[in-house]
Amino acid sequence: MNPNAQQPNTQPEPVEEKPVPSLDSPGVQPPVAPLDATNVYPDTLPVQKKSKKKPILIVISAVVAVLVASGVAFGLWYNNPQNAVGDSLMKLATATSSEGTATLVIPAGDSTNNVAFSYAQNESNEISGTMSLASTGSGPTYDVKGAFAVDKDQTAYIKLENLRKNIETLAEAEPEGAMYLSLFDGIIDSVDNKWISISQTDLQKLNGTQSEDKELSCIEDKFVAFQTDKSQQNEVRDLYTKHPFIDVTQLGTETVEGVYSNHYQLKANETKAKEFVTGTKNLTVFKNIDGCVKQDLAKELDRSLSEEQVTSESKSTDTVDYWVGVWSHEPVKFAVKSVESNKTTLLEFKPKLNTNPAVTIPKADKTIIELQEELTASYDGLFEPEPLDDL
Repeated sequence: MNPNAQQPNTQPEPVEEKPVPSLDSPGVQPPVAPLDATNVYPDTLPVQKKSKKKPILIVISAVVAVLVASGVAFGLWYNNPQNAVGDSLMKLATATSSEGTATLVIPAGDSTNNVAFSYAQNESNEISGTMSLASTGSGPTYDVKGAFAVDKDQTAYIKLENLRKNIETLAEAEPEGAMYLSLFDGIIDSVDNKWISISQTDLQKLNGTQSEDKELSCIEDKFVAFQTDKSQQNEVRDLYTKHPFIDVTQLGTETVEGVYSNHYQLKANETKAKEFVTGTKNLTVFKNIDGCVKQDLAKELDRSLSEEQVTSESKSTDTVDYWVGVWSHEPVKFAVKSVESNKTTLLEFKPKLNTNPAVTIPKADKTIIELQEELTASYDGLFEPEPLDDL
C-alpha cells in the first residue's frame, strides 16, 4: 500500500448544532410521562366534579315538605267544623238553582206514614216535583201520589193521582165516609189526575182582595238581590262567625251519595242564636226587606226576643246529622231523628246545588176558582131542603 496515496476521509462530518427549544417557547409542549398508579400521590390525581343531584333532591324535598305542610294547615282551617258548616249553609241559601229528594217516616198508632218528595228548581225560579204519601201497618193502607209546579209568574199547579181509590179505602174505615164519598162523587172525578192552577190573582180573589201584593213582590226582589250580592252575603257570614249558633261535633269522614264528605252532628245553641238574630237588624238584607213592609220589623224582632225564654243549651233530644263535601263545602245530606215514646220520626234531605235542572210547567185542566165553585155547589146540595109533599 502506498502510504502517499490519498486515503478516504473517515472523519464524520460536523453536525450543525441547533439550539434546544425552551419550554417557554411558543408551540412547545412539555413531555408527558406515563402515569404509574403505584407511584402517584393522592394530591396529584385528577380532580373529579362533585355531583349536583343531591342538592337538587334536597331542595325538591324541602319544597314538597313546605307544600304538604301548607296543604295540611289549609285543610285543617278549611275543614274546621264551624267553617265547613257555616260555608255550606251559606251556599244552600244563595244557590241560584237546585234539586233534591226528601223522605219522612212518621209513626201513627199501629201504622207508619211514609212521605217522599222530590223537586227541581232552575235559574228562572221555575219549580217542578213529585210527592207521595203511603201508609203501612195494621191500620188502613193508602198510597196517595201527586205532582206540583210553579212558573215564573208564581202560579202554582197541583195534581193528585189515584184520589178515588184512596178515598174509597178511607171510607171503608170510617162509617161516615160513604156519605161524603157519594156527595162529592163528581168532584172527585173532576180533581183526580187533573192539574189545578192557583194564580196570584186567584189567591187575591179567594182572600177577598184585588190589589196587587206589592210587599211580597218587593221582598222577593230583595232576596234575589241578596243571592247575587257578595257583600251582603259576607255580612251574614261574618255575623255567623261572631255568633255561631250551631254547635258542631265532627264524627269522621265517609262517602255519601258518591261524595267524600265530613260527617257532623249539629245542636242549636239558643244563647248564640239570640245574639245572631239580634245582629241581623244591622244587615243590609234585613234593612232592605224592612223597607218593603209597613210594620217595623226591627221593633217586632226586639219584642219577640224579649218574650222568649232562652237557655244556654237546647234540651231537645232530637239529633241532626249533616254531611258536607270535604272540598266543595256543599251540603250532601241532612238527617233529623226524633224519638218519642219509643217511636222514631226520621227526616232525610239530599240536595244538589246550582245544577240548573230541566223544569216542565204543565197546562192547567181547571183553576182553583172553578174548583171552588164546584165545591160550593156540592156543599149547598148537602143542606138543600127536601120538597114537602102536597097536603
